[in-house]
Amino acid sequence: AAILEEYKKRIFQQTPELPFEQTESFEKVFGSVAFKEQMAATEVTDIDLIFSNIIVDADGSWTVIDYEWTFLFPVPKLFVLYRGLSYIIRCLQSGTGVLPN
Repeated sequence: AAILEEYKKRIFQQTPELPFEQTESFEKVFGSVAFKEQMAATEVTDIDLIFSNIIVDADGSWTVIDYEWTFLFPVPKLFVLYRGLSYIIRCLQSGTGVLPN
């Protein structure tokens, strides 16, 4: 559970933080969305911040190894969190991955 808390913390500490506003570039990739509440975002977002793309060294430092799905427009931070957690749940259910120690 500690690794999940650290993952969430790192996503939400990304700066500079700004309120999510739907841009034309966002709509081209994700379509039009509507949220009940204001969402926090960053100007540049790596939506592929999944566990298999993160190397945690013995000293606890994190290295992200895949920037293929980095967008130069705001994406809600909650989406990045959802995507990472959804991916690891699917991996565990299918038997293709395990949570790191």
